[in-house]
Amino acid sequence: MKRQFIHYLHSTVARRILSLFVLCALLPTATLGIFSLGQVANDRREQAYERLHHASKDISMTILDCLTFLKGEVTALDGIPPTSLRLARDPLHEKLLGLTLLQPDSKTRVLFGKPCPPALVSEPSLKKLASGKAQIRSVPGNGPQMRLFIAVGIGKHSGQPGVLIGEINPGYLWERVNDALPPLTEAAVLNGRGLPLFTSRFFPKGAGAYLQNRPQQPSFGEFQIPLTGKSYLGNSRLLFLQGYFLSDNWPIIVTQSKADAFLGLTRFARTFVLILVLMLLVVCYLSSVQIRRSMVPLTRLMEGTHRISHGDFTSRIQVKSGDEFEEVADSFNMMAEHLRRQFETLSETGQFVRTILTALDRKKIISAVISQMQTVISCDQVALFLLDPGLKNTAIAYHSNGGEAPAYTNVPPEELDRLRQISECLLAEPGEFPGLLATMGEDGPMTHLLLPLRFHDNLDGLLVLRYRDKPERIEEDLLRARQITDQIAVAMVNADLMDELAQLSWGTLTALARAVDANSPWTAGHSERVTELALKIGKELGLSPEEQALLHQGGLLHDIGKIAVPGAILDKAGPLTNEEFAMVRQHPATGVLILEPIPPYRDVIPLVEQHHEWFNGKGYPHGLAGEALSLGARILAVADVYDALLSDRPYRPGWKFDAVVAYIEERAGQQFDPAVVEAFLHICRDPVPGDGGTGHRQDSA
Repeated sequence: MKRQFIHYLHSTVARRILSLFVLCALLPTATLGIFSLGQVANDRREQAYERLHHASKDISMTILDCLTFLKGEVTALDGIPPTSLRLARDPLHEKLLGLTLLQPDSKTRVLFGKPCPPALVSEPSLKKLASGKAQIRSVPGNGPQMRLFIAVGIGKHSGQPGVLIGEINPGYLWERVNDALPPLTEAAVLNGRGLPLFTSRFFPKGAGAYLQNRPQQPSFGEFQIPLTGKSYLGNSRLLFLQGYFLSDNWPIIVTQSKADAFLGLTRFARTFVLILVLMLLVVCYLSSVQIRRSMVPLTRLMEGTHRISHGDFTSRIQVKSGDEFEEVADSFNMMAEHLRRQFETLSETGQFVRTILTALDRKKIISAVISQMQTVISCDQVALFLLDPGLKNTAIAYHSNGGEAPAYTNVPPEELDRLRQISECLLAEPGEFPGLLATMGEDGPMTHLLLPLRFHDNLDGLLVLRYRDKPERIEEDLLRARQITDQIAVAMVNADLMDELAQLSWGTLTALARAVDANSPWTAGHSERVTELALKIGKELGLSPEEQALLHQGGLLHDIGKIAVPGAILDKAGPLTNEEFAMVRQHPATGVLILEPIPPYRDVIPLVEQHHEWFNGKGYPHGLAGEALSLGARILAVADVYDALLSDRPYRPGWKFDAVVAYIEERAGQQFDPAVVEAFLHICRDPVPGDGGTGHRQDSA
């Protein structure tokens, strides 16, 4: 699952889905959490400052209550004789460490405890104290803690003015301050000069120095103390002593570490982070499930499209997701099947078109159309109608159900007129064109698709496709049938042109042969008769149509070299001289020179060059023998000698038929190929028309 999920993340769509899931799930939660965290942090900060504010206030009130109580206790001693003051120390010994009586005219008396410094109270202070005021003074002690004194003027009741100076017990005062401190908070009390009178156990070091270096601040305020490694929240307050005591105001500082102040917030943040991580895992899991549900069909669709792009139209996709992906897969499979049929049809159409375009023969074209048309277009019957120009209102019909045998049908003039008006095609409903379609049979109501064949801008035929039921994709059939019909028309025109060209070619060869034979009245018609006999021998030997066509050309052209032989030699009644005979023997080589520049006749050259060679190698011009001679030349050798001996010549009359046949049979294996002679004997049952005679001359053969 994990490997698949990582594999899917290579896809842009998968990453997009994952990003959307994460953003949609985590962004609102994170935003709400951060906003809530900020709100809670502000609330916790305000609550912490509020708590510190109340703590500083409580400490201030506690100190003020204690000092006021001590002032009252000491003031209550006014009027008690000094001798009796020693007895009154018991209620104060827990609050004061010592009590000293200072009178202007008497010596300083230590009533109990440690003596107080006489210089603690100045002369101006004595006057103020005499009026009933009290004074709080702090002096450095032997240790780190300051000594704190309270001075109260007495003498109103006794008439003897004086000052009672008591050293305040730190335990009495600061224990009450500690009791007033809320949990997890620390406090410090400074004197008017900023020296610490009291600091709680864990009061942050450096906080006092930090506060002393701050710019002038109001009497009350909130602040933060950024110390190394830890930060603190604080609240400061001035304890106003000037109104009650002859003393400077005392700054009171209460602090709490931010970690303690935001302890609940830290737990909330940790819980929120855990919830966020858990939500991220859940989102990743849900997104992986959704990605897999989306990517598996998408991957299969991509693979299917790749296979189709490489020509695999049999590819099918199986998706069972129950959503739009399944519908897309079904549509893809339908498209693939449609493409497969289209490409198969295109391939078959291309092959079919190549067949009819390369046939170059009307019979082959008609046979291909009748036999293969239904492999290209799914119809129930195919018919090809060709209008016969020699017969008015008559069409030659070829049907796929009737083989290649043509049927003649009479087309009414009104139907012909309507057919000539068809431009591309016509979908004929049942009952239309009864005269034209009569030869296709009556098998119930049929729909016919009629496509005109125009060879020379005239209506020369019709291709008819018959449907028992009207096809669903008739537009595709119309388009494809129209294209094929145009190709059929082109093929028919090409076949006609090839027929005309072939007729022209054979006519030219025949005319050329006659021109050669016309060089002498004794050889008139010789090339055509030799060709006719050679073709009969070739058929007897089982030559292919291509070999027979080559033999036909060779028969007409075998004596073309005689065009260079003077007529006087050909018509000479007496014996030929050696020079004249040499000129006659040159005509095969001369024929080769004449035909060499013509590429289509290069295959005929061996027949022209070798038709006077002997099977035993004693012929001319090269003395070739046996299988070295082309089969066509061996056939022409027999046909040529046969016609030459049978025909009259100026130097001798023509031989009798039996004598010619006996001569050829006798020369089998020497001058002639025995197999050719045997075929000749099978077909020469009757003499070829010609003059009779008994003499012959080989040089004229």
